[in-house]
Formats: sequence, structure tokens, C-alpha cells
Amino acid sequence: MHKRLQIKVLVVLIIGLVTGYLTFQYLTDIREEVTVFVPIDDIETRTVLTPQLFEAKPMTYADQIRFFPKAITDSSHIVDMVSARMIEKGEILVLSDKMVLDVVTDQAMRNGEIYDPALIPNDMRLSVVNVKHRGGPVSKLVKDLFVDVIYTSTDQVAGGLFSSNVIQHARVYEVEKLEDGTANVYLLVTPEEAIKLTLGKNHGIVDLVLNPTLGVSVERPPLTIEEMVGYRFVEVQEGE
Repeated sequence: MHKRLQIKVLVVLIIGLVTGYLTFQYLTDIREEVTVFVPIDDIETRTVLTPQLFEAKPMTYADQIRFFPKAITDSSHIVDMVSARMIEKGEILVLSDKMVLDVVTDQAMRNGEIYDPALIPNDMRLSVVNVKHRGGPVSKLVKDLFVDVIYTSTDQVAGGLFSSNVIQHARVYEVEKLEDGTANVYLLVTPEEAIKLTLGKNHGIVDLVLNPTLGVSVERPPLTIEEMVGYRFVEVQEGE
């Protein structure tokens, strides 16, 4: 009986020592600092990245794992990468196809220039909308801004005349201004959004509006011509 008690006490002591050692190691590890990298200045889209474009910043290992698990912590890893969007000054560099594309240089280069299709994330598509660019918000559009896509039906057969916000917060990939006063605006969209955009362009009118938010979506049902005219009519009547 006494011997069994001694064995139990010994097992408890061993477990306690092991637990204490592992806890000490864990607390030591999370307090250790790692190095993350931030741009010295804004980095434009489709820029070949080099370590010289970044400065090192210390961060605790615990914060890095919690908030930036994909952060690059070794400057030697900043090679053969191209910025998929503008990377702002001070923004922590992470391995994400929304920020950088880990591509082999000769696959991303054609005739000494960045080859655009190599920079499109695998889960995205590149679609184009032709719009007037003289005056209005479209004249202010540049790459890396965000827009909403408004579709207006012009076909009574397709459910009447209405407008609907069919895509929100689409990133502008490129803006090509043409001599006829229009512009081809290239948008990064999902495959499902590309289908909506194609359907809208072929069966109605598509407009773009600037979206200043950080990806905030707003639920809004389609607006019919009857609703719009009816609302204005009531306002006029009440003001008389």
C-alpha cells in the first residue's frame, strides 16, 4: 500500500515537472520576437518585389501567430514575387494571393514586362466594362480602387424596368482610356460575378460607382421605375 502511494506521488511529480517545463517553454516562445516586413513606400501593383523595398519591424511571436499567421518573417523569402495590388507603406507583408503572388519570374515576365494573366489570383477572373470617362466618378477611377456594379434592365420582358446593385466592392485592375471618350475598366471579380456582369452587359446597361468602404456590403433590393416615380410624386404632392 505504501509502495503504491510512493509510485503515485512520483508520477504526479513527474507530470508536474513536465507540465511546468512545457509551460515555461511556451511562455518563452510567445515572448520571443520575430521580424516582419513593411514597405518603405507605397508599392504599385505589378511590382517585382525585392528585400530592398521593405524594412524590418520587430513583433512578438504570439502577436504574429495571432494576427498575421502568414506574415513573411525571413527577407530571403521576398524573391520571385509580384504585388497583386498596391501595398501601402507600413502594411505588413503576408503570403496571400490578394497581396502578393508567389510566381517564378520567367512565368510572370513576357518580353521584359510583367505578364498580366500571371498576376490574377486563381479564384478570380478579369472582366471588362466599357463606360464613358469624361466627367463623373468614372473619370476618377484608377487601378486598386473599388467600385459597385449597378445593372439597369431596359427590357420589359425581363421583369420590367429596374436597377439593382449586382456586384459590390470589385477591385479595379486597370483603366484603359480610349480616344472615343470611353474607357475600358478591368475588374477583378469572382467567377459567379463574371457571369452576372456578362449577363448584365448583354441585357441592359451597366454602370460603375465608386465604393469608398473597406469591403462593407449593403443590402438593397432592386429599385423599379414605378417605385422611383411614385416616391417623387408623393413628395411633390406633400410640398404643395
